[in-house]
Amino acid sequence: GTHHSKAFVLFYEDKVRVIIHTANLIDEDLFKKSEGVWFQDFPRRSALGGAESSASPAWPAAAIERFGPRLNRYFAHLFANSRGAVRAANQRSLLARLDEHDFTGASAALIATVPGKSTRADGWGLHGLAASLRTVVHGPRCEWPIVLQFTSMGSQRLSGRQAGTWLEHELAAVMANPVKPRAPRAGQLSIVFPTGENCVESNLGMVHGLFCHAADYVNLANHFCAWDASTGFPSRQRAMPHIKSYAAYNPVDPRELAWCCITSANCSKRARV
Repeated sequence: GTHHSKAFVLFYEDKVRVIIHTANLIDEDLFKKSEGVWFQDFPRRSALGGAESSASPAWPAAAIERFGPRLNRYFAHLFANSRGAVRAANQRSLLARLDEHDFTGASAALIATVPGKSTRADGWGLHGLAASLRTVVHGPRCEWPIVLQFTSMGSQRLSGRQAGTWLEHELAAVMANPVKPRAPRAGQLSIVFPTGENCVESNLGMVHGLFCHAADYVNLANHFCAWDASTGFPSRQRAMPHIKSYAAYNPVDPRELAWCCITSANCSKRARV
């Protein structure tokens, strides 16, 4: 398999900056599409004088405590198949330097996906998403509308002879109720996906459409919504999304989110499982 993540880890004398973004390092992604980025600085423990970070995390502690270990585990997995003395030395150096920093003030939960099939025990991909959402999705929030925005969708077939789609019964089911996964209720799920007209009028023209694939979309047609930034962010109307974002919002006040996931993972089993 292949790692699909996009990130920078920048070390300074007194901190490390973790940057997770959705753009490939090419002109089209950086200047002609809509992308997303999250970053945060984490202090070096020596700079804290032995004290824990005083920053107040915006995410529940149960998820925050996993940020540092998950980041470390991800890079350990990334380097697992590396060969050569130089690469091995770089791996040990990176992991050791990460361990020198305090991640307890993280403002987000880290959800990493690696090649291969994951399990609930290893916490990669969809299992990691479920573990983080269990800390914030409960009670009335299980009924809040869910929006999935992506640009490519793989096969939606479920294992065996199960009816329905993978998106509804596995991916969105975890988002609707991570404790007891269930398919979203009628009207609860919306899917934002570029239309043919979106692609034709985009900065890249129909070339953008070459990257928008949707297999088995017929069964989900009633959930689809077009990309439209003309009202809120008109300057982004022609910048088709390359970002992938998933969120649940308060139906009374849409400005209030239960959670929001910014990622480069499209809606497919290979990207999520």
